Amino acid sequence: MRDALGAAGLESWAQRVGAEGYHDFPLELAGKCGVLRERDRRSLLDIQLTDRYVPPRTVAQPQPVQPHTSFRPRTWRDLLTTEALAKLDALVSKTVASLPPGGAQARRPPALALGQGDLVPQARGLVWDCRGPRPVPQCWQAVAESKINRKAIAKVFRDYPDQDMVEQCMTGVRLKADVAL
Repeated sequence: MRDALGAAGLESWAQRVGAEGYHDFPLELAGKCGVLRERDRRSLLDIQLTDRYVPPRTVAQPQPVQPHTSFRPRTWRDLLTTEALAKLDALVSKTVASLPPGGAQARRPPALALGQGDLVPQARGLVWDCRGPRPVPQCWQAVAESKINRKAIAKVFRDYPDQDMVEQCMTGVRLKADVAL
């Protein structure tokens, strides 16, 4: 560092950060051990900088259950109303028309939010999983594919106070927003 700053630069820096100004520091901010008054470096190691985290005591919550439906859409398009499909088609057409020529970087299209009112009546009140070839109601009880050793987590965290957090680590995170679909 001395080579990079030069002797004059290093001396100037040392004067600005040196310990000579510690008397100007308000003693009420020094804490109970009076580290700044005593200038005792070892007592710095004994200072607790933050409160130790105490996890909340919770119980594991059951996975939500979706209502039963006999509606079996063939594609995700079967889930949407004619008006919602028109909004989506307009967005796609506008996005494709705005693509720059020659494969240049395209701008991100505007967001389109579709809610329960944009679903056909038979599809409302459910969360749909559209990842496969056909949309199906999301099954919250199905165990997600994971490389996590769930048995080890259950054993290690058996007595951990926040059992809801442990359950979510093992089965998947649940968003606990109490909002209407």
